[in-house]
Amino acid sequence: MLTRGRMLYFALALLFAISLTCRIREIIDRVDLVFHGTERAKSPFSMNVPGVEITGVEPEAAAAGIRKGDTLLAFAERPYRGALDFYIPLREARLGDRLNVQVRPADGSVRNSSIEVQPFRVTLPAVEIIQEVAGIVMPAFCMLLGFGWRLCASVTSGPGYCWR
Repeated sequence: MLTRGRMLYFALALLFAISLTCRIREIIDRVDLVFHGTERAKSPFSMNVPGVEITGVEPEAAAAGIRKGDTLLAFAERPYRGALDFYIPLREARLGDRLNVQVRPADGSVRNSSIEVQPFRVTLPAVEIIQEVAGIVMPAFCMLLGFGWRLCASVTSGPGYCWR
């Protein structure tokens, strides 16, 4: 039978594993964008995920007639039901591909558009490299420090004993 203390350790280890898995996935994506950002597709517009309202428009989407406030109905010839219906086709798209988009403007009509995929970025400035490294290292350090502090505090008599 598990004691209360062992269940807490198990819960802490489970939370750490979940956190670590999410961080590793985010780190992989960020490193991929640093090294291959000129080959990856940029999002043509932003949305209030998990909603369907378009909240920001990039120039290529604006040129296709998409406006802020439009409602996304379909993306890449697939009905839009959630964020994965947007991000998966975008991740699979290559530069120069055209993605078909169906939106409903405020007037209630349905409009079909085609957007040419643009690169995530054209060049990689040194400042962006520093920002990406900080964005990877700092949260990982804080997560490890936080879990380490909690683990130390739970093993010893209290938090004061962790740093002696």
